[in-house]
Amino acid sequence: MDEMSSLELRFVLECAGFSQREFAESIPMSRSFVGSMVRGERPVQLRYVDALKRFLGKELYAASLEVARKRISEIEIRHKEHMERLKQRTEGS
Repeated sequence: MDEMSSLELRFVLECAGFSQREFAESIPMSRSFVGSMVRGERPVQLRYVDALKRFLGKELYAASLEVARKRISEIEIRHKEHMERLKQRTEGS
């Protein structure tokens, strides 16, 4: 799968130890352009996913994406648990 969410892009860069600026310079695009993808203001198009793979190399990309997806899954689980607790408090009032 070559699609990437804005949060995946953010975490892949963080996990790989690179800044948005470093990735932007490798594309080459502005840091604000990359920032807009990270914030979800622009879609992470396939050409930028491919550029990220080339920038990081296949192994680092794959490892960073795996870690990023685990982090996102953990965040989603915590969010769901938090929402359930809030719902229980609201219903119990």
